[in-house]
Amino acid sequence: MNSGINNTFPTDLQFPATAPTLTDLLDLHKKEIFLGMFCHGLATIVSFDPITQTASATMNYSKTFIERQDDGSYIGIQRPYPPLASCPVVFLGDQTSYMSFPVNPGDECLVLFNDRDIDNWFVNEGQVLNSSRLHSFSDAMLLIGVRSKAKAIANFDMDRILLKKGNANIGVGKNNELVLIGNEQYTLNQLLAQLVSQVKSLVSQTASISVSGVITGGGVSGPPLNAAAIDAISSELTTTANQLGQLLE
Repeated sequence: MNSGINNTFPTDLQFPATAPTLTDLLDLHKKEIFLGMFCHGLATIVSFDPITQTASATMNYSKTFIERQDDGSYIGIQRPYPPLASCPVVFLGDQTSYMSFPVNPGDECLVLFNDRDIDNWFVNEGQVLNSSRLHSFSDAMLLIGVRSKAKAIANFDMDRILLKKGNANIGVGKNNELVLIGNEQYTLNQLLAQLVSQVKSLVSQTASISVSGVITGGGVSGPPLNAAAIDAISSELTTTANQLGQLLE
């Protein structure tokens, strides 16, 4: 966040070199109105309360105050905005289902300043406004996830809807039909394929069991009496493996 004195005067705030016209005065008055009106902003999370799902944050830029110097010149002085406190955080969802995620200091967010006072709505869903505030700094909501270029998502996935936490991933939508579950070491599909292969190997070994010395004369026994059932299990495992391949990537 910028601070201190900026001796470069913003060009769009220059005072006219000659006496101002009515148009100049109206333009300056319009700018003054806009400068006092809050709509959207960019901020960084300072703290988060998981009980109330509110957060405090600081604006990511400072405000320019125009001050007249002793020599009659004007300069722009940068001062930070006041902190945003107890702002509701937006989590997408409805009354019974939602998507939540950890909110941590340093997360960037989009600040949405409500047109009217939100105090009574937030406390008890009241419909009567608590004050006559309009576009106020006090009525901010925070939408987590906006990112500056320096914090852009690495290796952005254009094939899937991706849910990621650390090294764990859940991706939906490759080829419009597959689901990815895994981490940096394994995917669920790889582990299930490995498990199916191992079970099929076990079934194959079970089906080929023979016992010596059972038949008179020291011969070798024939196939197990339940060989057909074992073969059926092997076939079922093959079907399951194919179905997993059609679901998971």
